[in-house]
Amino acid sequence: MAIDVSKLASRAIELEKKSLQDITDITKGVILDDSGRRIVLPSVIQGFRDSELDFSYPPIDGTKKFRDLTTEWILGDNLEAAKQSHEMLSFATIGGTGAILMAFKFAQLYGYEVLLPDPGRPVYTDLANGALAYTRRYPLLNRNDRFNIEAVANIIQEDKQRFKGFLLVVNDPGQDPVGHTLTEEESQQIIDQANACNRLGGTRLAILWDVAYMSYSDARPTWLSRICQERDSFSSFICFSTGKSLACYGLRVGMILALLSKNSGELKTILFNTFAKTARQSYLIPDGVGMSAAVNVMSPQVLKNMRAEIAPLRTLLHERSVRMRKALADQNISYLPYDEGLFMTIAVNSNPELITKILKGKNIITTPMQPRYLRFSLASLPRGQEETIALKIREAEIEANSPGA
Repeated sequence: MAIDVSKLASRAIELEKKSLQDITDITKGVILDDSGRRIVLPSVIQGFRDSELDFSYPPIDGTKKFRDLTTEWILGDNLEAAKQSHEMLSFATIGGTGAILMAFKFAQLYGYEVLLPDPGRPVYTDLANGALAYTRRYPLLNRNDRFNIEAVANIIQEDKQRFKGFLLVVNDPGQDPVGHTLTEEESQQIIDQANACNRLGGTRLAILWDVAYMSYSDARPTWLSRICQERDSFSSFICFSTGKSLACYGLRVGMILALLSKNSGELKTILFNTFAKTARQSYLIPDGVGMSAAVNVMSPQVLKNMRAEIAPLRTLLHERSVRMRKALADQNISYLPYDEGLFMTIAVNSNPELITKILKGKNIITTPMQPRYLRFSLASLPRGQEETIALKIREAEIEANSPGA
């Protein structure tokens, strides 16, 4: 079942209005300081103030300047290599979620099955349903807490007679909801699997790389230089969120960047037409004002300053994770591997919906995920509340497993 995180946040606000007690809402993927105030990046705010906003209608795929600067931001030093080895298509969208929707529409059009990570971002299910795409979940981690490439390969083998291909969704780095970041070996396994599928013929494997949290990683994704420099036989769709990257969460501007094989024929044209049709059937054109504001922030000097300002935020998230992991360990609560990022996921021993309901009664708002997980945000985790939160989660587990619960 898909979880509406925005609805959970709204409930937290309503509860706080009705109660004299503070509500601990750890669902928000918004970085707050230890006093609960939203953190902003000074260089970004100044960049917006200096922006010359464009209020005219933009092209359906976004302004060229926005697309070019975003492509350069995503690929970095790999830009020229990508141009040499791939056909490239960029298309501005309504936020990073809009970019993911575009990729899912491609899958639906081509008769691909979308392979979603489990656990994975709750919004994936809603977007896939909206795109009318077939989906199947793959267990994200194996017994060694590594990316479960074996499970992906098995699903492809089982379903290859039913579908023309597969779109594998990989949320990296700092994955939501786990906080796991792919190692170089894991990235290579994914790429090898895609190339192997496409060389055999009869089935295809494309990869959606969700890089919504790329700015909060210590390094660029391990797979990025590899897919840019090699003439792979598979298509990559990189989905980028400008708002998350700038810590301006209400800025609903994103982009999908497709890296296609040089031998992909008319695929680039087909993709553009698919994306344009999806836009016309929903929002029509992207946010021109948002793009013009973002363009000013994407100047080399502002980006350099912004990266320097984000570094302490990565440290803040890491320190919160250390304190939270200790508190969870003290209560014998298991959690999935965490390397970096805004979210952590813990494993619970009962129905997560019931535990969430019990925690709500204890003034803690979390996000339940099936089969037995709770997702919570390190970004909005109040300092000094780690032990209390862990204790209440343990108490909620005990209550959920009691007779008559």
